[in-house]
Formats: sequence, structure tokens, C-alpha cells
Amino acid sequence: MLSLPFERGLHCWLEGKSVPGTPSLVHLAERLGCRGVEVLWLMLDWTGPVPSGGRVHRKGSITIQVVPKPTGCLARFLDSSERGFVHRMLKPLDFMHLRRAAREAAERFRPDAIYSVGIYSLLGTPLARRLGIPAITRMLGVFLGGYLERWWKPAFTWNEIATLLVKPDLLIITNDGTRGDRVAERFGIPPEKFWFPVNGVDTTVLPLPGDRERTRSRIGDADEDPVVISVGRLVAWKRMDRVIDALTRAACGA
Repeated sequence: MLSLPFERGLHCWLEGKSVPGTPSLVHLAERLGCRGVEVLWLMLDWTGPVPSGGRVHRKGSITIQVVPKPTGCLARFLDSSERGFVHRMLKPLDFMHLRRAAREAAERFRPDAIYSVGIYSLLGTPLARRLGIPAITRMLGVFLGGYLERWWKPAFTWNEIATLLVKPDLLIITNDGTRGDRVAERFGIPPEKFWFPVNGVDTTVLPLPGDRERTRSRIGDADEDPVVISVGRLVAWKRMDRVIDALTRAACGA
């Protein structure tokens, strides 16, 4: 697996706590491990402290290798806005470093498949083809879906364009309302190489849509007041505040 780092998440995972950030990646690795699959997960370093024990951590059948990021040394000298611009300009340096680490790891690990997240497909897919193994790319939704009819705006999502142009053996885009299916079709991804799954929920905690009686009994609401269920983590970019605002407007007749 090749992916972005999840700073706090790695610390929490090693401590056996709930993982914030991108928990779906951790869940995938854990499910593979439960099925007897050995997982080597490479991710770039970050600016925060490295967990105790160094840069290689093993938990069950999952090994996480934190690869030092050359541009990380700039973080302490730049504020967040400058760091974002400079790091984008210097990103190829980080990629080249991760590319070398991935090649060395592949020679050692001899993988049966390479699973890349987003832009890291630019490294994982060519490496998989060189080794003659399947290349899988996962995109956690897309931003391109809103830009398909405006030719000049896709430049702001160059990373997604680059990821789609690589064309892995299997492309997975989360069906989260961002129209990833239209994006994949526009970039010529054949249906047999595309999977568009909806994120699942634990039905023992949250009733399935349409099960009104069970839902109302679970929340203790016996009358016919409207009930809205929205699934997502309570973090700012999930915009749960919009659900609350919409309910407020509906209740006020706005």
C-alpha cells in the first residue's frame, strides 16, 4: 500500500485507539490482515514527532514503514500558507524519494499486488507493471466532478487528472456524491476496471434506510416528526453543520 500519512492516526493505531483522519485505509489493512494477507504500508513522513520505535512498525500482519520526506525540513521555517505553496513546488522531490523506497521495499517484500491511494498511483501503478502484478488505485471521492463542464477549472485538480491518466488495472472511487462515475467515464476508464462502492455502515448501530419502525424505536420517537440520518465523522470538512442548518431552516419554513 502507498498512501498519504495519517499523523495522529498512526499514533492512535499503535496505541489501540480509534483512528481519526482516514480510517477506511486502516480498516482495509486490518481486514486484509484478518484474511491472512501480509500488508506492507509505505507512507511519507510528516512534520510531527515520529512514534517511539522508529520508522518501521508492525502490528499483526501489517507493517507500516514511514519514509522520510526531504521537504519536511522546510516546515519549521515557513507558515502554513507558504509551506503549502512551496511544498507543492517541491513535491517531485518527495515523490522521487518515496519511489526509491517503494522499489527497494518491493524487491524485499515481493508483493502480489500494489494498492495506491490517490496521487500515489503515479508511483504504484508503474511499479506494479514493472513487476507484472495488479495495480489498484483508490480515490476517496473526487473534486473533478464539479469541473467537467468548465474546461479551465480542472487545472486546480491536476493531481486527480494525473491519477486518472495512469489507468491502473482497477480504479476504485468512493461513491460519495462527487460524481466519480462520470469522471471515470470521461477519462476512458472501462467499466470492467472501475468500482464505485458506497461506504458501508454498521447496521447494528445504524438501521438500514427504509427501516422506519426500527429507526424510530431506536431513537425513541413515536410520532410522525421528520427524521434525517446523516452518516459521517464529526470533523469540520464533513460539514455536518450543513445538516443541522438545513433542519433548522426546514423547521422554520425557510
